[in-house]
Formats: sequence, C-alpha cells, structure tokens
Amino acid sequence: MHRGHRTDTEGWYTLEGAVDHPAPVTIPLRPDAGNDMCGRTGFLIHADNVAFPGWASDGCIVIGDRAKRAAIRDSGITRLEVVR
Repeated sequence: MHRGHRTDTEGWYTLEGAVDHPAPVTIPLRPDAGNDMCGRTGFLIHADNVAFPGWASDGCIVIGDRAKRAAIRDSGITRLEVVR
C-alpha cells in the first residue's frame, strides 16, 4: 500500500467512521495537524491480506480479526495515540 514511506508516524489521531473498503470495518485515522506524517496519507486500521498474511500494509494498524475491529468501531473511542 504505502511501501517505501516511513512508518513511524507517531502522534494523535481521530478515529473516523468505519468503511468497508479496502476491507470490511476499515477505520480511517485522521492525523492531528501537528503530526509529522512524512508525506504519508491514508492511515487506517484494517484487515490483513488473506492471501499473504503480514503483507497487507507498510505502516497502517493491521488487525486481522473483524470482530476486534468492530469492537473498536463500537467502543465510542474517538482518539488514538501512536507511539514508537
């Protein structure tokens, strides 16, 4: 997806409404204005690659279990801090 980008995009993110692309219960993450995104866009919580596990992303938060992603969606949590 974002191969070649730095993936240490520390900082605070707002969880946006879940969508079903590229996989069911994908949660877009909107970075705070002060985050150094290193030129990166499209930061998500999403599923793993079924055909090639472990290769779904180069920096997004990958949670393969759909029920766990749904639990995050339904939790009421709206903010997430990414730390290294």
